Amino acid sequence: MAAKAPQTELDAVNLMLSAIGEAPIESLDEAFGESQFAQDTLGMAQLEINSWGWSYNSERITLQPNGSGYITLPDTLLSVDPTDSSIKATQRGQYLYNVDKNTFVWCAPVECDLVLSLDFDCLPNHARFYISTYAAFLFTKRYLGAETVRAYTAEDLGMAKRLFNRIEGRHGDYNILTGNSTSNNILNRRANGPRRNYR
Repeated sequence: MAAKAPQTELDAVNLMLSAIGEAPIESLDEAFGESQFAQDTLGMAQLEINSWGWSYNSERITLQPNGSGYITLPDTLLSVDPTDSSIKATQRGQYLYNVDKNTFVWCAPVECDLVLSLDFDCLPNHARFYISTYAAFLFTKRYLGAETVRAYTAEDLGMAKRLFNRIEGRHGDYNILTGNSTSNNILNRRANGPRRNYR
């Protein structure tokens, strides 16, 4: 038996349609009615899950100011966080904003952790599987008359989430103390900040 190619966006939409007993479509260009709703739901599920930031859509990049001192952020940015915990910055429009100094102008490059939105076909297979299963769960939950299939898709979702977490745990090398910026910032404050006596 030949190996199956990774799931496409069309495959995901047809999975969702089959969950409510609808016929598959041949192309995303012909989506309307239920199939358009399925496509929209898939897009929302993809954005929600990818916004958390995973091994496949997280990058550490040194962002360079342009000639005016502005740092332009990628169009596909979902979140940005400077690696230096003493720098307070956020996204405003398409630029990196210096919160402490209330300015868009930067005098030096800033190393940041970015979370990026990726097209469905650019995602690894475990992410495609989890997102499409989650989208099918949301789709059937919101679709009238789909009560009978909701429990089935909930079981699928649990299995897909376990698989996703297992693979991400292996690829991401996550650590409960140092595997995310929030924990790192807390540890850095405790290590470098002034000691306080609480009574």
